Amino acid sequence: MPTVHSPYNPSLYKTAYSLSSFRPVCQVFSYSYALAVPENSAINSLKDFIAKAKGRTFNYAFGGVGTAPQFAALQLSEAAGIKLLGVPYRGDPPAALGLESGDVDSAVLTAQIARQQNFKILAVFADKRLPVLPNVPTAREQGFDVIANTTAGLLAPVKISEDAATKLDAACDKAVKNSKFVAGMKQLEQQIAYLPGDKFGAALAADTDVKRRLIQTSGIKQQK
Repeated sequence: MPTVHSPYNPSLYKTAYSLSSFRPVCQVFSYSYALAVPENSAINSLKDFIAKAKGRTFNYAFGGVGTAPQFAALQLSEAAGIKLLGVPYRGDPPAALGLESGDVDSAVLTAQIARQQNFKILAVFADKRLPVLPNVPTAREQGFDVIANTTAGLLAPVKISEDAATKLDAACDKAVKNSKFVAGMKQLEQQIAYLPGDKFGAALAADTDVKRRLIQTSGIKQQK
């Protein structure tokens, strides 16, 4: 049976498997993250944020150790040459509450949650502007090449037959084009991002390499 797998888990947790234990079948969708500050903040852009962060250490809320928001902040810190102090919460809603209450300076949240709050959104960590936040520029547009997505797809045991893998990929391709699926994803404000097995595998490998390096350089401790 296909399963779900976080490719960098073996770098962060003690696992009995690695990415090579699976065969990527297809990627189905992805969602991106945004950097937000309080609505009354004097900071109006990512460049403002970085300029001010160079004079002090900003803290940011994020939804748990080893999650995509933390990696987004680590990538931004690296790209901009700043120090950001992460404050982990148990998921995005509590992280948003931390920002709303003034406990933290900023937060990295899913674009959907950031949009639903009265926050000032400085940037989205995506390769292009998001339909749910069409007026918010990407970090890349503002001079910082930071992309942070969470992707979801199917993985099968590495020994799956070519015939079975091909059939699963075809079924996946068909499913993402189904009108009910498309409507459901739109309602959830999620972006369909289909990739066939080979391209999904390449994307997972690249993402794993980035996150493995960030885990090592940032000193994130292996989780139990």
